[in-house]
Amino acid sequence: MNGVEADVFTRAGCEHLLCEAVKQSGPVYGLVSCPAFQKVSPFLDLLPDDFEKVIQGTLFSSFHMSQLVARQMVDEGVAGKLVFISSVLAQRPMAQKSAYCAAKAGLNQLARTIAVELASHRINVNVIEPGWIDTPGEREAFTPKFFEDETPKMPWGRLGTAQDIGRAATFLMSPDADYITGTVLPVDGAFRFRDGRMLD
Repeated sequence: MNGVEADVFTRAGCEHLLCEAVKQSGPVYGLVSCPAFQKVSPFLDLLPDDFEKVIQGTLFSSFHMSQLVARQMVDEGVAGKLVFISSVLAQRPMAQKSAYCAAKAGLNQLARTIAVELASHRINVNVIEPGWIDTPGEREAFTPKFFEDETPKMPWGRLGTAQDIGRAATFLMSPDADYITGTVLPVDGAFRFRDGRMLD
C-alpha cells in the first residue's frame, strides 16, 4: 500500500484517508490512531485558540478516524481492532501541559466507552500510554545535555523508543489479544512512578 497524505485533524481528511486506504487494500481490519498536537504553556498564559487546537488535534481527530473505521468494520461484519496512542500524562499531571493532559485523559475515557459499545461487534478497543519516548520531536525540544543528565534518572535507565510502542501495538492488534478490550496499557518503563522512589 502506498502512503496517503491527509489532514487527519479534520473530518474530511479522515474520510479521504479511509477512502484511499480501502481503494488500495480493501476493508480495514485495524486502526492504530495517533494524532496529536501539543502546546507547552503555563496555564495562566495559555491562549484559548491553542487549547482548542490541542483538543481538536488529539481528541477530535481520534474520534473522527475511529468512528469512520468502526462504521466500516460493522458494515463489513469485520471483527477488527482499534488501538489509540495516549500518554501517561492522561493520568500524571505535568506543568505547562494542561491542554495535552486533558486531551489524553479524554481520549482514554473515549476509548473505554467505545470498547463497551463495540464489544457486541467483536471489535477490540485498547489504549497504549507511552511515557517519555526518544523521538525527533523530543530531540528538537531539549538539548543533548538535558538528555545526558535526565536519562540516567529514568527508572528503566533509558528513554522509551518507537519500537517499544510498536511492539505493544503489534500485540494488541494480533489474535493473541482477542480477549483484551477496554484496557489502558502503560508502556513507559515505570516513568509514571519515578517520583515515588526513595532518594539516595
